[in-house]
Amino acid sequence: MASAARDEKYFPDGDRFILEREKQSDLSFGHGPHFCLGVMLARLEARVAMEELIAQVDRVEVLTERIDWLPSLVARGPQTLPVELFPV
Repeated sequence: MASAARDEKYFPDGDRFILEREKQSDLSFGHGPHFCLGVMLARLEARVAMEELIAQVDRVEVLTERIDWLPSLVARGPQTLPVELFPV
């Protein structure tokens, strides 16, 4: 699960956040009978949040060279990610 959506065979640059990435199937919201009932709301909330952020920020700069990742087999993400936001 920790490597989901990061297999280079299917997801080039899987470690990078690319807004324009072509949609691929993923495991974010489960599969089959375990598919998340709140998927549509979660996707809508994420879309609105990203649109609002993009409208108000000219660029985002990561303030660290080294990123420490969560030591988890279930979730993939940084423990902290200090950034500076530059308003439009």
